[in-house]
Amino acid sequence: MPIEFITIFPIVTTMIALLAFSLIFRKSDKVDKGFALNYYRLSYRRKIIRTLYSLPFILVCIVIIYILPEPDFVFRASICIFLLILFAAQLIYNIMMWKKKEKGQDLEG
Repeated sequence: MPIEFITIFPIVTTMIALLAFSLIFRKSDKVDKGFALNYYRLSYRRKIIRTLYSLPFILVCIVIIYILPEPDFVFRASICIFLLILFAAQLIYNIMMWKKKEKGQDLEG
């Protein structure tokens, strides 16, 4: 199989699955206490907590990427920067939405 298919196919299928789950669970009740395996059923506060739990795994992935001898430095650095940017963007988005949701509930109640 060509290398492009091996790298692009999982990315495309993951993006389709993420879109499907976000559409399916958009109007469902959100879990703020207790355990919920499904990320899309969590409240924004719980999404922040889950995102922070993922930080050690991201750091381990970055260390493993730098240990691998095969790819060149620029490729490894760009993957690591991409992972950190995604993490920061997800964290900032969830914090902003949590604050917006909290403010909206204060105005309603």
